Amino acid sequence: EMTVSKRKQTIMTDSEVERLKDRLFDDLKNLPIKKQASRVFLLVLLDTGMRPEEVQVLRWQDLSLEEGKYTVLLSRAWSEKAGAFTPALKGRMRGETHRTLPLTQETYDFLVKYKEAQKHYMGLVGIRSWGDLLFPVMTDYRKASSGIPITQTSPRLLLHDLCKELGFDKRIALYTCRHTVAS
Repeated sequence: EMTVSKRKQTIMTDSEVERLKDRLFDDLKNLPIKKQASRVFLLVLLDTGMRPEEVQVLRWQDLSLEEGKYTVLLSRAWSEKAGAFTPALKGRMRGETHRTLPLTQETYDFLVKYKEAQKHYMGLVGIRSWGDLLFPVMTDYRKASSGIPITQTSPRLLLHDLCKELGFDKRIALYTCRHTVAS
């Protein structure tokens, strides 16, 4: 469920979204697993329109097949300020959940491969538990073992750099993905 702001929001065109997703998938073909999280994070944002703080805390158990489509069950978010999980979603009562728009088949198929590669990598570096997160901090083993998700900084900077490289002539932020999906 998305609310519409009265202010004019920046959105990407279908062509810009397609070019950005193509670039993300191309990049993912050649990157080691510990460098993939920010790109996968952006793919999830572009498919679902989720808030960045909701994507940060996604767990593998939150993905499911509903009516032939892969969706995400939202039940919590991450507070960058507090550095902790928050059990309440913006605009929702504590403990209330909802499902997202579906992931594309291409993104879901990549997530399946990403999960296996993540599990293998975590085993290699000796991390036995990472809170079932899709996006644990894989460059800081202590944080990963504590189930701490990546910050929004890396995906935000990556999005800025990719949009600049692709020649987008507008300011694109993480929330632009949400506004684009809602439009």
